[in-house]
Amino acid sequence: MESTVMVHANHYQFSPGQDFSVRVIGSRMMLWGISGAGRVVTARGTLDLEPGVVLLLPWRHDIRYLADRRDPFLTGAVHLLPWHAPGEPIEPRAGHGDQDPLNSSPLRQNVEWPGFSRQRVYSGAAAERLIRLGESAVDQFTERDPDEAGMRAFGLLIGRTIAALRVESGSDDSVPPSLTAMQEYARSHLETPLTTEVLAGVGACSVSTAERQFRRFAGRSPRDWIRHERLTGAARMLRTSNRRIGEIAADFGFDDALYFSRVFKAEYGVPPSRYGRRAPLI
Repeated sequence: MESTVMVHANHYQFSPGQDFSVRVIGSRMMLWGISGAGRVVTARGTLDLEPGVVLLLPWRHDIRYLADRRDPFLTGAVHLLPWHAPGEPIEPRAGHGDQDPLNSSPLRQNVEWPGFSRQRVYSGAAAERLIRLGESAVDQFTERDPDEAGMRAFGLLIGRTIAALRVESGSDDSVPPSLTAMQEYARSHLETPLTTEVLAGVGACSVSTAERQFRRFAGRSPRDWIRHERLTGAARMLRTSNRRIGEIAADFGFDDALYFSRVFKAEYGVPPSRYGRRAPLI
């Protein structure tokens, strides 16, 4: 935690009904609602991000923003690196997307961070404490050019505060190695049939243990988590390539293009044929 660095902090005002998806963000992000209404969708499910609510997202997370059509939310965000190489220049930006070179930089790595190894939600006094720090961090980035001393100082302060809240709550956020192994295997085999039994074998655990770990740490059953990963990957491909819908569906384990279109529309609100390219949220 002593090498934690803040690399970006900002406010973002969404437009009515705006739907933004961002994949593979190379940071641990602290996101909070300031005003308005909307939902965010992550690997653990859907959350109404109300004013005063803080969401902590783990390393290399995906997120989808769904702004209210009448009163779209204004949000604040801080991007933190668990570790940055000491003495090396810090680029004040979080990596966004599979192809962003920052997401493969050896200068940026994930390390164990008590209290922040999986998604958490805070409200009340704990959220107020984090939001005060977050707003100060936004001021640091918007009122002046960020300097490395400030980025390291804010990273350390926010990291220590999150760890302190974990101790105060008495929670244990350690992600089991078996779950990490199962998720990594699934992400690299999305085009193949995947069952809980297959994943349990990869994680060297029982089927019931696999189910329990996914529900506790990922917020979904293994089946729902796999479908979410497949749809997220397909959505990214639809935005960034000109390949046929049927080919993309097959690449992510959907043998039936009609079924793929149906579940894709249920998730994103539009069929794949109308899912246009979208710019990343920075």
